[in-house]
Amino acid sequence: MTITNDAIQIAIKHHQAGRLQEAESIYRQILRKTPNHPDILNLLGGLIHQMGDSYKGAELIRKAIINNPQNADFHYNLGVVLNVLGQWEDTIKAYRQALRIKPDYVEAWNNLGNILREHGQLDDAVEKYKRALELRPDYAEAWNNLSKITPDVIACWSRLLMALPNSRLIVKTKQLEDPFIQERFLRRFSRHGIDHKRINLLPKTPSYMADYNKIDIALDTFPRTGGVTTTDALWMGVPVITLAGQRYIERQGASMLKAIGLEELITSTLEEYVNKAVLLAKDYELRIELQASLRERMANSQLCNGSDLAKSLENVYRKMWHTWCKSKQYN
Repeated sequence: MTITNDAIQIAIKHHQAGRLQEAESIYRQILRKTPNHPDILNLLGGLIHQMGDSYKGAELIRKAIINNPQNADFHYNLGVVLNVLGQWEDTIKAYRQALRIKPDYVEAWNNLGNILREHGQLDDAVEKYKRALELRPDYAEAWNNLSKITPDVIACWSRLLMALPNSRLIVKTKQLEDPFIQERFLRRFSRHGIDHKRINLLPKTPSYMADYNKIDIALDTFPRTGGVTTTDALWMGVPVITLAGQRYIERQGASMLKAIGLEELITSTLEEYVNKAVLLAKDYELRIELQASLRERMANSQLCNGSDLAKSLENVYRKMWHTWCKSKQYN
């Protein structure tokens, strides 16, 4: 094994364990010797994306593609990053290119279905999901909430678990009743060096709301953020850390936290997401204060003021109508 290959393996181990700065340093050392190494450009692009600079991450992955245009994984990874950036048309192109190279790429069919569904192309989305299921009949993520827990979310949460060695992660969804899905889900964390014993899977419990009493902090998914689950957590006194994007579906958590005056729990980068979650986990007094006050804050906020919400919606509709009427006057 060459020195370069040894270095690559060491860097990958750091990367998978969540030691991103150590991995980045080695990746860059390799690129100084071999600037056009496609695998390292791809790996570094994914790492930089995980650290919060998705634009730079996409640029590096594109360089990897220039040097090896027939690697389906590179196109797939580019699609993942572009989706976070909200560049959905380019995301679709990237996934389609991955599938042209590797027609049995199940994850690409699934992700393509997800983004088509998000943009209202339901018939096309169903077609892509069916193709994924034809290739792998036990592939169920396309149809349930686990699809929100993307590889980037897994990597981010793994970093948190590494930073908080006494912490545990609880994941609750009905789909985890399937032992195969449980095993497959846990394996995704093990790739980042996380012991499966640190992850509690709750497929079905007697009381959904009571389960919030088991947790200290709720971690929002991204780029597709939570909706009802976020409001439920806040109502039960559980603070939520969210990563805000640009599109509506990426800003639901941010909108709710802003409405109750908790902008400090809104983050804009992966690095900030991890840091704020770690700080909150270590601040016992603040968590106790939030637990005692969140329900009242929410009850007195716009989130629970149906009358004001209805008036605001009416005003939006009225402005839209006036805009449409003005456009007709000049036609």
